[in-house]
Amino acid sequence: KTIFHRGAAWRNNNSVEQTFDRCSAAPPPPTLQLLKGKTHLPLTQFVHIMFRKNKAKQQQKAAAAAAAATTTNDASSVDALPEQQQLQQQLQPLSVRSDDETILAATNPAAKPKTPTEKSLEAKVQTLKQSLKQSKATAQREKHAKRKLYSSLVKLATELKRMKTMRQDQVSAEQRPWYHGGMWRRPTTLHPTARPPLSLTDLFFQLVVTIAFVRMCETMAQLNYVTFDSCIFFAIIYMIWNKEASYSTRFDATDLSCKLVKLLTCFCLLFGTLSSSSSINSNGGTRMMMVAMSVTVLYLLLYIRVALVFSGQQDAGDIQTYAWFNVILLMWEAATWALGIFYFSEGWEYRYAIFLAALVLSIRLPRAFLANDFYAASTKRSVLYILLLGFLLQGIVQEASPLFDFQTPTVKQYIFLGACCLLLFCIKLLFVDDSNTLHPNDEHAMLVNRFASICFEIGYFGLLLSTVAFGAGLSLLSHSYLTAAAALPFTSKQLVCQSFGMTVLCMAFLKSMHLRRIPADAQDRKLFLAAYLAQAVSMLGIVGLGLVMGLPMMSSNDNQSNLLSVLTNDEFTLLLVLTGMAALLVCVSWLDEAVELQLYKNADASRASMVHPFGLWWCLHPEDISAVDGTDGKEESKEGESDDDMSSPDARLRELSPLLGASVANMKLSERGMDYGSTENTGKNGAEDDDDDDDDNNPV
Repeated sequence: KTIFHRGAAWRNNNSVEQTFDRCSAAPPPPTLQLLKGKTHLPLTQFVHIMFRKNKAKQQQKAAAAAAAATTTNDASSVDALPEQQQLQQQLQPLSVRSDDETILAATNPAAKPKTPTEKSLEAKVQTLKQSLKQSKATAQREKHAKRKLYSSLVKLATELKRMKTMRQDQVSAEQRPWYHGGMWRRPTTLHPTARPPLSLTDLFFQLVVTIAFVRMCETMAQLNYVTFDSCIFFAIIYMIWNKEASYSTRFDATDLSCKLVKLLTCFCLLFGTLSSSSSINSNGGTRMMMVAMSVTVLYLLLYIRVALVFSGQQDAGDIQTYAWFNVILLMWEAATWALGIFYFSEGWEYRYAIFLAALVLSIRLPRAFLANDFYAASTKRSVLYILLLGFLLQGIVQEASPLFDFQTPTVKQYIFLGACCLLLFCIKLLFVDDSNTLHPNDEHAMLVNRFASICFEIGYFGLLLSTVAFGAGLSLLSHSYLTAAAALPFTSKQLVCQSFGMTVLCMAFLKSMHLRRIPADAQDRKLFLAAYLAQAVSMLGIVGLGLVMGLPMMSSNDNQSNLLSVLTNDEFTLLLVLTGMAALLVCVSWLDEAVELQLYKNADASRASMVHPFGLWWCLHPEDISAVDGTDGKEESKEGESDDDMSSPDARLRELSPLLGASVANMKLSERGMDYGSTENTGKNGAEDDDDDDDDNNPV
């Protein structure tokens, strides 16, 4: 209606001829489009046709009026002229009104019935619309899949570039001579390698630490039990070793300053072992405080040097954070030791609080701000434990050597020494070497969660302490049997049995840090669970048996006829029982490897079987999974830019620790299309599954 009113207003202001001329001068209209049986005209062509029709009707009416005027006289023609004008004025709005009705009827599809042809065309149009809608949806899904593929390719290219640069740095670091950069060269971060070698300097330091542990073993053997003071002194030695391991597994420790610090630390350890048999409320306790404070000050200077060297580098923010974090804690620790040395007296009743506070300040997590090299740390732990077992065996042989200088050993004595060697060898087999345990169906809880790292450090400290106590008990047992001077006191038997049980318990705890994944197949799952259930029951049973054999009630006269009392009365029988239990544990521990060899023929089969985390730490969820997986299902903020920002703490943890990155990658292989704790191979949400239905058949 607005168009018609505007047309009428235009006609009142302009003549029909002018309007027609203007419309005729317009460009020719486009080709008419037939859709649903109706004709849609452009506005220019519509106005052009309307005025042409109006002009033709006016010309016909004018011709008819002229013909009628010729048949009348001049007077009547003169009188009729106003009548013709009046008639023309009356017909003009009618003609316009009829044109309006014609146009409205032409543009209104409901005003005329639909023919079969129009209906068929309308059905075809609806079909084409549906096909177009489906094509748009398919194109959208393909676009989303290609965007994800492009993002993955960009991440892969960035990772390959980073790995290439890292490998070049590793090759240059391996081929670099030891004197490169000078003896007092600046500290650098440790280049991660697959199997970092253990230098001779590190091996010498490990030997000195082992000697300090053996000295603590001799102290426990003299007392026939483990005291609180001996545990405190043992913790001081362990924290000194932990300071060195924490630094050398993150930074290059081959320069002269690090070697000098290691040498001075060895002096402190040797001087401290001379006071290991003293009490904390004595002059020996004060000397142990001095030893701990001296080592703390040495590593404080090392970390200050690291912080100053990396202070001018923009891409070393995490290194500076880690260095200053250690500087602050070491300053507090040194102040605590100094407070205990110079302020409080040796006879203070609560002097143990000074030791506990300083030991708490010396705790370091493996993943604090800057990840350590997991392979290097595992190698240090393994070498330290093997050296400790070797020195314990040497102590047993030293007990027997003076006796055999004057008499020939009997067969039973040979069996006794062989049983001691076999017992320590079985303990070595039960010890888990973490540096060789990463494969597609094995993960380490310490690399998943920081809380697991704390538990791992506590478990390893308990393993070393219980092994040292067990070595002290074996030394007492060997001396009592070989000399045959008197019966072994029950406190020594209690030390042997309970320390053996605690050693097995700590090993089982450390082995539980390796997260396994149960198979998806029902039959394989039953075999898998049966093997691990038998292993867990055997370990817990032997631990309980060892603890019960060391109870005080086993030494009473009322229980002399008891089977457990019979096993603990004779030193030879007790050693054979302990050796048999250790050998049984070794055989049972091979069940899981036999099951894995039976189930997992290759790496692809093992990845297919990785379904649900199994073990004591199954509830721990990865902290940095989102950083590894990227932004799946989200729009990329910047295409062509990787999400793996190396400035983030989690990315730096994966950067420095090769095992950490591999472990998280293996976790994600097992979690493609499933949650961390799911048992079904379903998507994370239904929307992604619906969108990816067509992508599964797509080669992309």
